[in-house]
Amino acid sequence: MIDFLVTEDLGALDLGAPARKPTSIDCEQWEAARELWRSKDGLMKIGVWECTPGRFSADRAAASETCHLISGRVTLHGGDGKSRDLCAGDMLVLPRGWRGEWTIHETTRKLYVLHADAGASHSSAIEPAGIEDDKRSMFTMLLIPLRRQHRAVVRIHQM
Repeated sequence: MIDFLVTEDLGALDLGAPARKPTSIDCEQWEAARELWRSKDGLMKIGVWECTPGRFSADRAAASETCHLISGRVTLHGGDGKSRDLCAGDMLVLPRGWRGEWTIHETTRKLYVLHADAGASHSSAIEPAGIEDDKRSMFTMLLIPLRRQHRAVVRIHQM
């Protein structure tokens, strides 16, 4: 049987107490996250993450990450020197192996999907962020419509 999970109003979802961001570069940043769903094998995680302004390093060595910005404004800086400004309503994909930095201009909240390969370590290394791979660009940018009410619908496969 296949069932589904609905989480309403991701912009107002309680993420719990914030903690210091350990990869912060230039200031004391705070982050909070709430995992909404995890696959039985631990290779896929879906959740909501929020971070205060500042700059931090990110490493997607263990998993790819797909993000939809719910609120805020950021600049992503790839290891190749390219940068891209993003804001609420934008979606991005950070392929496995991507390394770079995020500059958070205003408190930012995102819905994230992390996906690791079966051969990759998938313990605490697979966490939201917050190597060049086949000469791909640092990230793929897709735009999707922004709605006032953010909802996440996740199919849960019973095995």
